[in-house]
Formats: sequence, structure tokens, C-alpha cells
Amino acid sequence: MRRCNVVPAGLVLAVLGSTAALGAGIPAVPEAHPRSGLVHPAQSVLPWDTPAEKPARKRSSEDKKAAGSDKSAPAASDPGASGKGVPSGVTRNIKTAFELLAKGQIDPALAEFDRALMENPKSYLAYAGRGFGLALKGRFDNSISDLDKAVALEPKIALAYAYRGFTFLLRGEPDRAIAQLDKALSLNPKSADGYTFRGSAWLAKRDAGRALADLDKSLKIQPKNAYALATRARAYASRKEYDKALVDFAAALAINPKSMSYLVGRAQTLEAMGRKDDAIAVYKSVVDQKPASVSDVVSHTIARKRIEALKGGGQEL
Repeated sequence: MRRCNVVPAGLVLAVLGSTAALGAGIPAVPEAHPRSGLVHPAQSVLPWDTPAEKPARKRSSEDKKAAGSDKSAPAASDPGASGKGVPSGVTRNIKTAFELLAKGQIDPALAEFDRALMENPKSYLAYAGRGFGLALKGRFDNSISDLDKAVALEPKIALAYAYRGFTFLLRGEPDRAIAQLDKALSLNPKSADGYTFRGSAWLAKRDAGRALADLDKSLKIQPKNAYALATRARAYASRKEYDKALVDFAAALAINPKSMSYLVGRAQTLEAMGRKDDAIAVYKSVVDQKPASVSDVVSHTIARKRIEALKGGGQEL
């Protein structure tokens, strides 16, 4: 099996796997980064594409010096480099690093952030991005350290608070996560990631109402956020609103058709509705796939065990 850098399965299950059970005896499905569809900064909104994420202070002389000495820095006239207004001083290393995160290539992304910080040790975006990448590797203490540095350098960077909240969520601390995400959203009320992560935290606290409110806001900002759709589906299912859950799972799967966790979530919903044969068919579509990540292995195992239970003692299909 090919190795993939994802949050360890035990941590994923501890944080999100137990939060949205769809029915008695039906295990909830974990979410993990990146192949289950968890939102990345570049999958949703690159940090510099959100107005509130532009530098809240004037560039320091150190920023200008670092940017001026970096011949690889994107030129303002380069649409591919500047996107929707990349702030001055964002080097190509930082841009590349976020794009690598979006592809699930965490180790290469971390290497790019390291290079960016060698060029400019005061780059708050580099610290924020590296902190997020470290969280995805399960290196939570290192992640918090980097995110603390980002906030110290730029106290109004909503991105760092959102990523810090995400890290606390993965550590199984939803209350601390919510506090950080509240701060992120106060600084940037248009952060889809902020609402998505906070919705996940509310679901971790079994507060489906607040989870749905946040996930609705996230999806108004970014309608094709597969992770937000799947998380909202689980929130609906936890309230036994199964028809709404199926609609959201279908939308998530239209974006990411091979997501094992979304497929298992859909199967769990069908099972909770008493649609045994339909559930088995979807579970089988998971078992027929080859797992490519830790979360896939967990989803694959859940699907296999549910088929055995529904078939009455492990009969083969």
C-alpha cells in the first residue's frame, strides 16, 4: 500500500469518528486529510485571495529586504503568480507550498515553507502554513508553536487562528478549537474554513444545531466544499433528517466520487433508514476500492464489517 501523510487514524476517530453516529450500533466515519476531502487553504481560498487575509500592517524593512532579494518572488504583472491580489512579499516558495498542501503533498509543502522562512524569518504566512502542515502530520506541539509565531508577527491574521483551532480539534479539544475559530471569524467573517472547522467542532460536542448553522454559512461562501457538505450530511443524520443527509452526501460525492469516507457516510445513512440492500451496495463499492490512506483503511474496515453484520455473520457477497 502506498504511504500517505494523513492525521493518524486513532486521532481522527477520537475527534470526528464518534461525533455523528447515524444510528444505534452504526459506527461513525472518520475524516482525514487529504484524500477524504478535508478542506485545504488552496482547495477553498488561498490566504491571499481573501481580503481580510491581506497584511494588516505595512511591510517591515525586513519584509521588503527579503522580498527584494528573492528573484523568484511573483511579479505583480504575472496573473498566475498573483492570483486575485497576492500581497507584496509573498514569495513563490509560499505560493508553491500552499498549492502543494492543496494536493496533499505535505512533506514537499513543509520543505517549501522551510525555504521561505530561511529567506524571511518573519514571514507570518509561512509560519501559518507550516503550522497547518505540521498539524496534518500529527505534530501538534510543533504546529501550535508555529501558529503562535504567526500570530505574534501579525496579530490580525485570521488564518493562523483558524489553523490553530483546527489543530485543537484534531487533538480532541473542541472547546479550545471553538475559541480560536471565534477569533478567526471575528477577524475574517468570510472565512469558509473558519465556519467549516467550527461546524466540525460543534458536531464534536454533539451540538448539531450550531454545527448546521456554521456549515450553512461555509457553504454560502464556498458551495462546492465537499468536506463541509459531508460534515453537514452527518449533522443532518445525527438529527435523523436522513433525506437531507443523502442530498448532501450526493453533492459531496459529485465533487469527490471516490471518497471512501463519504461513501461510508452515505451507506450508514441508508442503513439507518432501513434500506439494507442499498447500504450493502454502497459499502461494497468501498470494499472494492484499494485504500490509499490511513483514513481509507479505516473506512474500508468499517464497510467490510458492516457488510458482514448486515449479511448475517460475514457471508461473502
